[in-house]
Amino acid sequence: MTQTQKNFVKGAAILGAAGLIVKIIGVFFRIPLTNIIGTEGLGYYQLAYPIYTLFVTISTAGLPAAISKLISERVAKGDYAGAHYTFQVARRLFVALGIIMAVLMFILSPMIAELQKTAPAVYSLMAISPALFFISVLSAYRGYFQGLQYMVPTAVSQLVEQFGKLTVGLILAYALVSITGRPELGAMGALIGVAIEEAAALVYIMAVYRKKKGEILSKAAGLDPRGASREWKPILKRVLKFAIPVTLGACVMPIVMALDSVIVSRVLQDIGYAQKTATAMYGVLTGVVNPLINLPAVLSLALAMSLVPAISQSQSEGDGREVKGKSSFGLKLAVLVGLPATTGFLILGQPIIQMLYHNVQGSELVMATGLLQLLATGVLFLTLLQTMTGVLQGLGKPMLPVYSLIVGAVVKVVVTITLMRIPQVGIYGAAVGTIACYAVAAVMNIVFVVRGTGFRLDFMGHIGKPVFATAVMGACACLVYFLIGATSNTAGVLLSVFAGLVVYILTLLFTKGLTREELKLVPGGGKIEKIMIRIKAWK
Repeated sequence: MTQTQKNFVKGAAILGAAGLIVKIIGVFFRIPLTNIIGTEGLGYYQLAYPIYTLFVTISTAGLPAAISKLISERVAKGDYAGAHYTFQVARRLFVALGIIMAVLMFILSPMIAELQKTAPAVYSLMAISPALFFISVLSAYRGYFQGLQYMVPTAVSQLVEQFGKLTVGLILAYALVSITGRPELGAMGALIGVAIEEAAALVYIMAVYRKKKGEILSKAAGLDPRGASREWKPILKRVLKFAIPVTLGACVMPIVMALDSVIVSRVLQDIGYAQKTATAMYGVLTGVVNPLINLPAVLSLALAMSLVPAISQSQSEGDGREVKGKSSFGLKLAVLVGLPATTGFLILGQPIIQMLYHNVQGSELVMATGLLQLLATGVLFLTLLQTMTGVLQGLGKPMLPVYSLIVGAVVKVVVTITLMRIPQVGIYGAAVGTIACYAVAAVMNIVFVVRGTGFRLDFMGHIGKPVFATAVMGACACLVYFLIGATSNTAGVLLSVFAGLVVYILTLLFTKGLTREELKLVPGGGKIEKIMIRIKAWK
């Protein structure tokens, strides 16, 4: 492996690890937030966040990658002056975009809140709008450092964002709710925290840039700063040419989630719910239940990230057999993650919510449990969707998952509106729409992978053994919770999850649900293989 390849792998590992930590923190952030501002306050928070995410995606999705690409090309030629000039042009673009997007969201906040039929949401929408400026400029610096193959500033800035949210956001939310007693202002405080954390991350990465700037420019000493590459218009044109298609693909789900924030709230009020009740219901769905459903997705996302370089390498070497094997293993891993997660949520749905969310009680607890158990059936589709996306990206077909998501998104909107207008279905229609989206997109991705690689489904390997191991796990978890849960709900949940996980892994190993070759692809798999041989479970 060359030094360049080593740097790439190391950088990918740093960003991957930081990304996973960020995802995990993001999931768990909403637990204390819900306990502070309640489900109504969480509803206001969740109504603003998808709109913010859409604006962020429009302004930053493809641009950092474009900057990174252009800068890495300059660095590869030894043109450090050109690389730095490219960054300066891009930074001006990002500053302008950040100002435009922040002002636009602030001005449109009253209209968006009116579309959502939730006037108090305007505080949350306005509070988070300044963050668009900070994250836009921050993205320019991230693209610059990534182009230099220096990933640490990007990773650390992501962690600064999340820890800032955990501290400043929660403190402000608690202070405003305690002082005013108004949940919408508590949500506003949490979102002011988002703006502050983005500013803090920007300050950090600018400090790193100032420190590294001299070192980088010293490499450009003696070079002509007025070379052909110093025209800003061609640079801007190349940046936009690369970024726009990426941005369009990245906008699919943010657009759907932004539409959801309007559709769900409006339809609930149209079928007879009061504004505050509708907001609380939306908060339960998107702030209480969805973070739990997304937990297994953190693991499947990590698997997808690891599959991209593995399959890409086999593809570049022309090893079709390896491509088939790794693609097949990706499908199996998605099932191995998704099935037990689905079963766990179905069995322990209510105890898990009671353990984590102290403020969710009575009818809200019943609704949250029903939504969690319903959405649990979509976890398998979500893990399949993410893992097969990684396979397709590794195969060099990144647009196919985008097409799948577009079709899934259209299905979601149609199903959500149709079912939610039935009063007896209500909020559960939104959950069914989400499941339909994941199912359609996952099936399409699987079809694309099968056609692209030619691997065949092994019923026992892909379905039979995982289902058997999951059934044994479920029985074990039920028994443990039955014995302990009546005494302590928290102890019952934790011990049943732990016992179920251990039994699940052991059942998979003893039934050879994972082969030796597959186990070697899993971190720590070699050690597990040695243990199984030592205890004579394997020959």
